[in-house]
Amino acid sequence: MKHVIQVAFIVMTLVVSGLSHAHGGHKSITGQEAVMITNKTIKQMTFKNLGFEAGKLPSEWKSVTNDNIDVLNIIEGYYIVQASINDTNTLYFQIAPNGEVVNVKPQNDF
Repeated sequence: MKHVIQVAFIVMTLVVSGLSHAHGGHKSITGQEAVMITNKTIKQMTFKNLGFEAGKLPSEWKSVTNDNIDVLNIIEGYYIVQASINDTNTLYFQIAPNGEVVNVKPQNDF
């Protein structure tokens, strides 16, 4: 019984150690990655509402390219990205350092 407990303790220690080591290797995204994530998210939002304030986008947003997307700012590691299809249709994206899209709004008030 004592041997089983020792083995279980060693296995648990290795698992916890491995998980913390794996997490430590994650890096923050770059500005170019933020642009690509924004473009991909826009394409997804033309098919369905992803739960952001901006809702489901009209099909005209499918024409957005990386040239229509700009990183405006980085606030506490979060990228604020602007995407436009013309002078009147602009969206703002807040993207976490790990690449998760946190919010999409029609105004830049992050």
